[in-house]
Amino acid sequence: MKVRLPSHPHPSPIAYPLRPFYFILLILSLACTRPPANTASIVIQGHILLIGHDPFPQLALEDTTGTVYILRCTEETRNKLEKLQGQRVRLHCSSILKNEHQNQATVKHFEIIEKES
Repeated sequence: MKVRLPSHPHPSPIAYPLRPFYFILLILSLACTRPPANTASIVIQGHILLIGHDPFPQLALEDTTGTVYILRCTEETRNKLEKLQGQRVRLHCSSILKNEHQNQATVKHFEIIEKES
C-alpha cells in the first residue's frame, strides 16, 4: 500500500516573476536600516585650559579631581572653547578614552557654568 502525500499548490504564474523583486526589496530594507543612535552622553565638568606649546597647543579640560582630558571636537566648538580658558564648563561627550598616558573626551556640546556667588 502506497501512502500518498498531499501535493502542495504551485505558485501562481503572477507571483513567480515577482520573487526577484521581493528578494531585492528585502536586501535593500536590511541594508538601509541602522542601529538606533546612542543618544546617551557622558558629562564632565571643570576648567578649560590649553596644554602644550605653539604651534600645536591642545585644548583640554581639568576636572575637580585634577584629571586632564584632551578635547576632541569640531573646529567651531574648539574656537568657542578656546575663548573660555579658565572658565568652568560642563561638557557633554559622546565618548571618553582613558589610558595611563592621556585621557581624551569627544565633545558633542557644552554649557558654561555660572560663577557661584
